[in-house]
Amino acid sequence: MTGFPYTKTDLLGDFWGIVEQTILQFGSKDLIVTKIGSLTFSQVWSISNLVFHHIQNVTKKTKTGVGIFARDPRVTIPCMLGVMKAKDYFVMLDVTLPETALLSMIKDANIKIILTTAQFVNTIRNMVDESVKVIDLDSLDAALKIETPQVNYSPEDVIQIIYTSGSTGKPKGVIEDYRYLIRSVVTRREAYSFNSHD
Repeated sequence: MTGFPYTKTDLLGDFWGIVEQTILQFGSKDLIVTKIGSLTFSQVWSISNLVFHHIQNVTKKTKTGVGIFARDPRVTIPCMLGVMKAKDYFVMLDVTLPETALLSMIKDANIKIILTTAQFVNTIRNMVDESVKVIDLDSLDAALKIETPQVNYSPEDVIQIIYTSGSTGKPKGVIEDYRYLIRSVVTRREAYSFNSHD
């Protein structure tokens, strides 16, 4: 298919190489567009490298659960990529959930780092103890240039834990790895026939 010729086998074998090639190909084009702003492919990639750098400074390359507490996709998507580059796994923490549900997810997923913005940083810091590192993304030096890391991964590496809302009880987590992500990408490509113009 035009603009996305990769198969499931291609993606499993060289996921990050293909992603980086796509970034280089469409660098100046918008990747994320919202009512309040946008980010190009290159900007998303640079921010994700910055997120990777700060996570690595905390984890020292030990696989760690990372919570993402934000609403704006211009924040959440680079954070997801940055966490994956660090070979950690992320959990999306819904900002509308009650504190009891959030704390349950943080404990269950063994989250040791939470990425958030200035809007929510005090909320999170008042919620967790000192064993959880809270990183205010708005305070990071966006001018700092971080080289793209070499990511060695296996298809079985966990990249995300998705939780139910917990509205009927304790939130339940579902573990997702690269195989799930790639299967999802390929299924969507086949269902919606998206291409380089989408």
